[in-house]
Amino acid sequence: MTDGEDPIAVDAYDELADSYAEEVRENPYNAHLEFPATTSLIPDVAGEQVLDAGCGTGVYTEWLLEQGADVVGMDASEAMLDHARDAIGDRATFHQADLEKPLDFAETDAFDGVVSALALGYVADLRDPFGEFARVLEPGGFLV
Repeated sequence: MTDGEDPIAVDAYDELADSYAEEVRENPYNAHLEFPATTSLIPDVAGEQVLDAGCGTGVYTEWLLEQGADVVGMDASEAMLDHARDAIGDRATFHQADLEKPLDFAETDAFDGVVSALALGYVADLRDPFGEFARVLEPGGFLV
């Protein structure tokens, strides 16, 4: 969140994390439309380093791991990250981070790909995350 923006979305996700974790996998929109459409855009990630930006409870993190990727997940909501850690354990690394701030945990050219599903709608100025995605993606990397 930017300094001038009310962090209401993060607060809401912190409060709703338990119910969100249960609903996200079974919600017809997510399960039958959004998730299949998004995953169809992701190239082969076996052996690739992938950032799940705005990972929430780890739905895409888990899928990326199943495809053979090494995954780093990040989200602004610590409660959502707790669910991701519970579901995924140490198979991925997680960071609490804001998409509108520098991704200090990531080196330049650190990732082969970035997946950010349904998270960018909460960002006031898309130049911030896209600038960071460009920095952390290696040349020729993908962004979905």
